[in-house]
Amino acid sequence: MGPRSAQGKAPAWGWRLDDYFTLATASRITCAPPRRAASSLSQRELEVLRQISLGASNKEAARALNISPGTVRTHVESVFRKLACSTRAAATLKALTAGIL
Repeated sequence: MGPRSAQGKAPAWGWRLDDYFTLATASRITCAPPRRAASSLSQRELEVLRQISLGASNKEAARALNISPGTVRTHVESVFRKLACSTRAAATLKALTAGIL
């Protein structure tokens, strides 16, 4: 369930990336440390990470980078593996914390 408004109702717009940061900060959720140094991300993985950190879907990131959505999915999975995360929000938070983004 997403964040609640002042009236205690869930907002109609659903979750935003900011909500995940708020949740992570409020709950003191931490990610495992990256298994490899951030420098192990390829240039294309960094480009995909930048796109998804802005909230782009695989399809939107693919259009922006002139690659297929399947290729974006592969890069996202690789980023998750290298950063030891399982969500886009966690990968973005970890990348920002590590100074990758």
